[in-house]
Amino acid sequence: MQLAAYSLLRKRLMKLGMKNSWVGWSFIILVFLSGCTNTLGQDFTHVTINHKNQCSPYDLLEKMFGVSVQLPTDFNSYKQGKHFLWLSNNDAEVVKSIALYSVKRNAMSALSVPYFCHLRDSVMYKNVRGITDVIYMKPLQESVRVRKSCTSPIFWYEGLWEMQNDAMGGDFICRVINRPFRHDILFAEAILYAPGIENKTILIRQVQAVLQSIK
Repeated sequence: MQLAAYSLLRKRLMKLGMKNSWVGWSFIILVFLSGCTNTLGQDFTHVTINHKNQCSPYDLLEKMFGVSVQLPTDFNSYKQGKHFLWLSNNDAEVVKSIALYSVKRNAMSALSVPYFCHLRDSVMYKNVRGITDVIYMKPLQESVRVRKSCTSPIFWYEGLWEMQNDAMGGDFICRVINRPFRHDILFAEAILYAPGIENKTILIRQVQAVLQSIK
């Protein structure tokens, strides 16, 4: 990621305070990943894979989006919305999350960065909010880059995200798949939150591998 983009994100977060407070960051991430609105733990479901009485994330992925994904074994929590599924490991220090959502549109060419950010914002505002409605996840548009897969109509967007009106941010990478047979665009996005790790290259490759496993 470009140094200038990281610097911009860091300056924005410092303006909001808590620049060195691990307790503050931990509280925000707990609220954020525990239902996102009103009360702690409201909508987030903890699952044990293959438990008889629980709906498996694998079943939800197939039912909601018609795809299969090779998930890491520690991805044991999820939050479900309309055409939206958030999967996470809920780790205390390195939070890796995968968000899948679909939009009913056809796009044979790459979405422009502003339009990609617009679509992403509209979905995340509905599904990933903080303790109040003015706190929600959004990308730093100036950090977002796009590239096309060489062999298929798949586009990759990567950049930085932040919580609007709060002190939280990190890296994201999104695989955008045009699916004319379903008349929609599937967004498979990996979101990384690891403020204590400076070089996140390995972490980004790990979550990217999960996105690449989608079939």
